[in-house]
Amino acid sequence: MGTITHSDTLYPHLLTPAGRERLVDEAYQVHDAVFSGLDRAAFRKMVLPESEHSSILLHRGEHGQAVGYCAVHLFQRRAAGREVKILRGQAGLLKDYRGRNSNMPFLAGCMLRYWLRSPWRRMYFLGAMIHPSSFIQMHKYAAGMWPSPERGMEQPLARLAAELCGSFGMAVPAPERPYVVKLGILTRDSQTDHQFWLRHPRPAARYFVEHNPDYHQGHGLLAMAELSPAAILNGVWRYLRDRRRAGRA
Repeated sequence: MGTITHSDTLYPHLLTPAGRERLVDEAYQVHDAVFSGLDRAAFRKMVLPESEHSSILLHRGEHGQAVGYCAVHLFQRRAAGREVKILRGQAGLLKDYRGRNSNMPFLAGCMLRYWLRSPWRRMYFLGAMIHPSSFIQMHKYAAGMWPSPERGMEQPLARLAAELCGSFGMAVPAPERPYVVKLGILTRDSQTDHQFWLRHPRPAARYFVEHNPDYHQGHGLLAMAELSPAAILNGVWRYLRDRRRAGRA
């Protein structure tokens, strides 16, 4: 197993043009090792979108090389008749460096900081989960997320997600599976990996595979959660609880 020796937090709007391109090059090297389906130009548009603000965490290994990234973007949108803040993100981590929840403190910090920008305006996370592991992590730390084994597919966040989907350039979901979107981004899983997730015992993994059986073909399952301070701190508490348990194991 590799070791993340340090992580750099970068703000694209503060970087020079050359610095932004170096950031894209390093993050894309990781992305292309973990996923397929996006060339560098398409990845650049995804990781450096026209957002209100973006924050990017770049993880480095033993020799200073990039081994992972996590990007969080803040957008302003009008949905359900009101102005809302939407957070979106991307992440990738080389296989040898996984298993430590290394992005959670960064994510929590971004969420709280962006909530404080206009605390009177509701804030949500909207994602399209392309792998069971991502869905499991969100289910573990985002109380009240949609969809989930506990809450099902139909509820107010479902309508909000459907309304917002088109504003982020996601393809219109098919009527028979209204919350599955075609992204064209595939995780480079082996057949053994795919079978592992098909047999995974966790309810969140089974739920994901049941509702997005073609995820290995580049399909994403829409997922959404409201990000109030209470919800963010609850996620942090769950994360710290898991760290304590892992330390005692």
